Amino acid sequence: MHTLLSIFRTTNHVVVLSLEDLTDELARRRSRGSEGPSVTWTIGHLLDFRHKVLALLGAQRPNPWEASYGDVAATDGAEYPTLEAMRAEWNETHGALEKA
Repeated sequence: MHTLLSIFRTTNHVVVLSLEDLTDELARRRSRGSEGPSVTWTIGHLLDFRHKVLALLGAQRPNPWEASYGDVAATDGAEYPTLEAMRAEWNETHGALEKA
């Protein structure tokens, strides 16, 4: 369990640093010639999986990210939440993972 928590702590650190001065406009830009996922989609996808890990650890909670990021391909990002909302959820799920 310690190794898994270390991985989540490292990922948390990298994501927090990566999003620090990123704007919503930049975060919604798609990669690979406008066909690949954006940073925003990737963070949403990671949040979906964080909720799934919490469920496996017995700390299940509603997962608002699954419908848009679970098995769904990336879009132009117009309907994605703001980075501020994603950061808030990221911090909340990190705290929940630490506790679980």
